[in-house]
Amino acid sequence: SGNNDWSMADNWADVSVPTSTSTVVFDATDAEGVSHVNATFQGTIAGLTDTGQGAHILELDRTLQVNGPVSILTGNTETTGSLSLVGGRLNLHLNSFDVGLNATGSGLARGHLLLSDGAVIDAADVTEFSVGRVANVGWQGKANGSLILSSNDTLNLGTLATPATLNIGWDQCTGGDYQGNNGTVAKGLLDVSQGTFTAQLSSLNVGLTTWRGIAEGTFLMGTGTNITTNTVNVGM
Repeated sequence: SGNNDWSMADNWADVSVPTSTSTVVFDATDAEGVSHVNATFQGTIAGLTDTGQGAHILELDRTLQVNGPVSILTGNTETTGSLSLVGGRLNLHLNSFDVGLNATGSGLARGHLLLSDGAVIDAADVTEFSVGRVANVGWQGKANGSLILSSNDTLNLGTLATPATLNIGWDQCTGGDYQGNNGTVAKGLLDVSQGTFTAQLSSLNVGLTTWRGIAEGTFLMGTGTNITTNTVNVGM
């Protein structure tokens, strides 16, 4: 179509503009590409998935509301993928938000979400946010996730009425080898040191295992970090 606008049907694999019931997927098609949520796009989708098969850039000229699941890499490929959010505002009206999720029980899932140019993620409705998570499926899965704010970027998570759980490096595996070479490993990095991060939490977990496996979490805070939480678990 000559541009990267979301409102242009020719820019989509199925030649149709996403609607409020659509899940948008970034995969190997147009890897390393740029897409533009332009002002005339209707503004709401049902889900957003980045499979990690490229380094995609999402430019926001208007608010984009997501009413369903958001996952930055959900597969188990050995490649590194990233999604860059440039400017604008992303509203998440959903329960679970994952960056770097391995739900297959094997392989390595890497997911990286990068914010820049004053981007805002409003995850006030999110009840569980995980960066680097291995689900309790199988016993050989590995995950590596990161979310990084630049200066002037903002991330809001949870509310006083409905606080969220924040997991940075969460290994949910309960079977298989115990911290062996073939066991599960979950690594997560949340770096909000340069931006603004406000969170109302029920629990903050950094490097958390359920029983077996390895979990490594890194949480970098700055002057713009404001967190209220009932429970903090570090290295458990």
